[in-house]
Amino acid sequence: ASNRFVERKNLGRLVEAYALYVELGAVDVWPLVLLGDGERRGELQTLCVNLGLRMADFEEALDLKLNSYKLETPSDGGVVVFAGFQQIGELPGFYSGAGVFVHPALEEPWGLVINEAMASGLPVVASRNVGAAEELVVAGVTGFLFDPGNVGELAGLMARVAGMPEGERLAMGRAGRDSVERKVPKRAFGEGWAKLLG
Repeated sequence: ASNRFVERKNLGRLVEAYALYVELGAVDVWPLVLLGDGERRGELQTLCVNLGLRMADFEEALDLKLNSYKLETPSDGGVVVFAGFQQIGELPGFYSGAGVFVHPALEEPWGLVINEAMASGLPVVASRNVGAAEELVVAGVTGFLFDPGNVGELAGLMARVAGMPEGERLAMGRAGRDSVERKVPKRAFGEGWAKLLG
């Protein structure tokens, strides 16, 4: 996930859903990497402690390469990586190591991070209340939509994507990348910005 740590981004429920996903007993539990920072960081860290989730900061994540879904987390639970704010040029490195992008916002007019994740070839699990998700995420094809208030539904979708055969998950990511290119081509995006700024 990549967000400012503010209330409407719904990161507390994401952490709760991640803890439930860990409890579901998947064979290979993926780490949860939170890109960003903000006023709710302390609350999120306290929530991790209360839920029994191990935390790692950016430096530990680099040492452990925990930004990759392919690496194991401890057998006694999951790991939440607080990777901090990253410049836009750093995001592709995180996206390339991810297995899925999750956007749990309570509501958002668009949500450009969904475009970025899909353009990077990631399946997306997103709140139904995000404009980009409504437009770009096709259930079972490019990702999945969920009710942002339903922790169990989100946990189940996280487990579902993590449990997919790699080929199926990669095909979902390719479908998302193709969809974004058709609906929001880079060239048209750039021309739109040029018109806006010119």
